[in-house]
Amino acid sequence: MNNDLKLRQVTPEDKEMLLAWANDPVVRHQAINQHEITIDEHSKWIYQHLNDPNTRMWILEYNGIPAGQIRWVLNGKEAILDYSISDGFRGKGLGKVILKRSIEEVRKIWAGISLIAEVKEKNIASIKAITAAGFKQSNSIKSGYLFYKLELKKNLT
Repeated sequence: MNNDLKLRQVTPEDKEMLLAWANDPVVRHQAINQHEITIDEHSKWIYQHLNDPNTRMWILEYNGIPAGQIRWVLNGKEAILDYSISDGFRGKGLGKVILKRSIEEVRKIWAGISLIAEVKEKNIASIKAITAAGFKQSNSIKSGYLFYKLELKKNLT
């Protein structure tokens, strides 16, 4: 892929864009919680996560245009994944890119933890991206969902 790809941190200015992405019908259909998100819910949510030391959120830019978002929330020794690719950028392999690039960043701050992804079993695009990023399928605890895990080894430098 010869295009310019950049991962940058989410800022408060991304609030409206992230809400629009979150309420995209395809994203809502694949989400664990499928109800449409209100502006009030989203405003509280984004400021809570932007100020949470256990949350890391990034935007993937494709040739300077926001193309997707990814979030990792640390809970004990596990970080839970949430990501989506914007409608106009789906089908370009950016799921794998945003996962791999964010994993590199997470490894710098939370080495020694496990990364967790829970995916609907019919979400083939996410399953392909997650496995291409190195996740291994684990035991699922919910019907209709697949559970994936990636161990981040501590650097031995």
